[in-house]
This record gives sequence, structure tokens and C-alpha cells, in this order.
Amino acid sequence: MKTNITVWLVASLCASGCMMQSHERLEPMSASAEEDPAPAGPAERETTDDADGSAPPYEAVLPSHNVEIANALLVGDLGEYEDFVAPATEVSAQAYGSSTMIEIHGGDDYWVMTRLSFEGGIGHEDLRIGAHIEFGTEHWDAPVGALHVAALGCSGPTRGTWTYDQDATNIVIDVEEGAGPEDRILRFTATYEYEGREQVVEGSFEYRVY
Repeated sequence: MKTNITVWLVASLCASGCMMQSHERLEPMSASAEEDPAPAGPAERETTDDADGSAPPYEAVLPSHNVEIANALLVGDLGEYEDFVAPATEVSAQAYGSSTMIEIHGGDDYWVMTRLSFEGGIGHEDLRIGAHIEFGTEHWDAPVGALHVAALGCSGPTRGTWTYDQDATNIVIDVEEGAGPEDRILRFTATYEYEGREQVVEGSFEYRVY
């Protein structure tokens, strides 16, 4: 999995809800992020062309582990936007304690976002190849170190102008073999409620934890 982008990370949990987030659209670059929760400034960027407008592969340097992610995709219905197919145009990753948060954005004349929160981390032993795990909203009684995954979904006409901003009521995770021996593909199906009916967003990305 070729890596040509690095994201700056904050080793703390951001406030929940899409309205609280503010990120720049990522451009291809080559750099490394420090574990300092308050880095001095942005990395020097190396610009490359991306013909289809999708986000290039990138590497995130987290306090507890590193992760590379590529080929992220969101498909489905979310709020007033239905039947979308949105290759990722922006991806970010953060760590807080032993947990990992991965945020995927996509869209053209609309904008959709899914934020996946992995309590126990994206490198948790339960996320082995062949895993099929379902998570609901109740997890507070889980033992320390147990894996729990939650999803937040947002949609709107433009980046940050959200007309829908809700937590998923249910999420199913599947882990498959990736292109290389160290790579895995994570597929997820997140269920949301909108105007009294269910909506589903399916997503996937290839990743490597090291």
C-alpha cells in the first residue's frame, strides 16, 4: 500500500457532533506527525495530481500505533441525500488513550461524512481477518480493553453545512484480507434514523496497522 500523505493528529477526543469539527481538505503530502498533542505547525506539502478527485493513501502516526488507510468509500442514504456513491475526498485519524477515531468525507454537489470511533483501537485483536461483529448503542458495561465501534453520520450541501448530524443506532463490521499480507479491508454497515425511517450507509477502506 503506497503511502504519500500524512495527517496531523491530536491525541485527545474531539467534541462529539459534526458541528464541532473543523478540518481542511487534505492534499497529497509527505511528512511525519509528532505525538505532541499540540504540534508546532503544518507539515510541508508536496502537491500531486489526483485525476478522480479521491483522497490519496495516507499514513497516520498515532501515540499507540501507526495506521495507513487507502481506497475509502461511502455508499447509501443519509438525511436528504440518497443513493450516493462517494469515494473519499478527505480522511483524518486521531487517537485518544487506547481508542482510534477515523473520519471519512466524500461528495460532489453534496457532502457526507462518517466518523468511526474504535474503543480499544483500530489494531484491536478482535478485528482479525474474518471478523463479523455487530455493535449497538449500549456498551457502557463492557470490560476494560473490550472492543466497541460507534459511528456518527453527517450530510449537507457543503463541507461543514450539515443538515443531518446523528449517531448510528447500529453498526456491523466485517474484516477481510487486503491486497498485501499486512493489509486488511474493513467494511461497515451503519444504520441511522431519519424522519421515522431507517437509512443505511455502507463504507469500506483498506488499512494497515503497525
